[in-house]
Amino acid sequence: MKKFYAKVLATVAVAASLSTTASADEWYMEGQFNDWDKTFFTEKEDGSLEMYVHQLKTDFYITNSNGTISYGGTERVELDETYKLVKDGYGLLLPEGIDYVEDAMVYFDPEAATLLINGTPVGSSSSASAYVAGSFNGWSLTDPGAVLNIEAGTLIYSGRVDMSTTEGETVTWKIYTSDTDPDNNVWGAQVVPDSDENFTEGFLVEGSQIAVPTLSGEYDFWFNSATGQFRLTPVNNSTEKSVTISPDVNEPRNKYTDFILTFNGYNTATLDPTMYDIYNGPGTFTNVETGEVVARVGGQPFPIVSNEVLLQLSQTIYNQEYLDIEGNPDASEIEAYHPYANGVYKLTIPAGSIMLYDGSMTVPNEELEFLFNLADVHKPDSVEKIASELGESEIYSLDGKYIMKASADALKNLPKGIYIVGGKKHIVK
Repeated sequence: MKKFYAKVLATVAVAASLSTTASADEWYMEGQFNDWDKTFFTEKEDGSLEMYVHQLKTDFYITNSNGTISYGGTERVELDETYKLVKDGYGLLLPEGIDYVEDAMVYFDPEAATLLINGTPVGSSSSASAYVAGSFNGWSLTDPGAVLNIEAGTLIYSGRVDMSTTEGETVTWKIYTSDTDPDNNVWGAQVVPDSDENFTEGFLVEGSQIAVPTLSGEYDFWFNSATGQFRLTPVNNSTEKSVTISPDVNEPRNKYTDFILTFNGYNTATLDPTMYDIYNGPGTFTNVETGEVVARVGGQPFPIVSNEVLLQLSQTIYNQEYLDIEGNPDASEIEAYHPYANGVYKLTIPAGSIMLYDGSMTVPNEELEFLFNLADVHKPDSVEKIASELGESEIYSLDGKYIMKASADALKNLPKGIYIVGGKKHIVK
């Protein structure tokens, strides 16, 4: 009998200890997301509690299985932020404008009475519009040309806004997600910007009354009210589309190393990732006469949104112009001297390696070909410059023999070689 009594006492003691220490199956959530049924938390190896919910809707509670504790709140739960639960509080609500959180991970700490929710917020299409107000429209919330429409099932707003004023002027603006209660639904800059700054992307802060400065113009707005991220893409209203390149094809040069392609009539030009590898880039720089591919062509993205692309050769293409006074390669002017024959070279950029956006649609580039002339281009110490500076100076050979007085024609007609003109050595090629 004593043994049986001791066993009963031990069982009661164990039960009492379990009632004070929460385990995973003692806590559950109920709410609209599960038709007010019980969905229990699972316990991880570290003892923490978590739950996956495919679509977590607003209004829910956390309760223990014996019904002694129920957690709710007094204000809305912010996503990705630790939330302090309130015993016997109101039903937990998601932020305004969010219908549900898709693929939600719910983390619950019963000892600290805290909650953390991660996932993708999905908003209602009933939150129809946001409004861009600023110095360009007198801070009006009724300007029909400054309305951003929400994308169905998201919290992302987009639209085209004309903030054009005087060319080169900076305008300031903020975004309002309500025209009936703008003071409580305003998004502004994170910090006070410098007067000469031009913001076209970044993050806004809800409740901030700091205006954002942007260069005057027409922009396609993109704004995520869940994160505050915004992006403005300049609108190019030119109807003519063309491609120009620098250096120009009509300018003979004695060195080629990189080029800038400008896609006129497009807002942006985005490189395919394969273009980033200069040494194995998809483009080619070819000697037209021999057919030899003398360099590969890759690209580098510009740090800002642009309709320009920087193209770079895998190696610089030089000719024989880089010689010192003795007629030898001048190591002080070039890092890696490797002469290429003068002639016509073809720069080829394959189709589909650059994506072009004109404000309404994105298209891949067609194959591009440009011809360049590698030629002997006079340097500042050319024959003409020597003649104009020295006038009628006397010309001597290297061994000191007098030849004639200097003139442009005289210098041009001399045989190739090194001469003393005005006391200095000069090469005639």
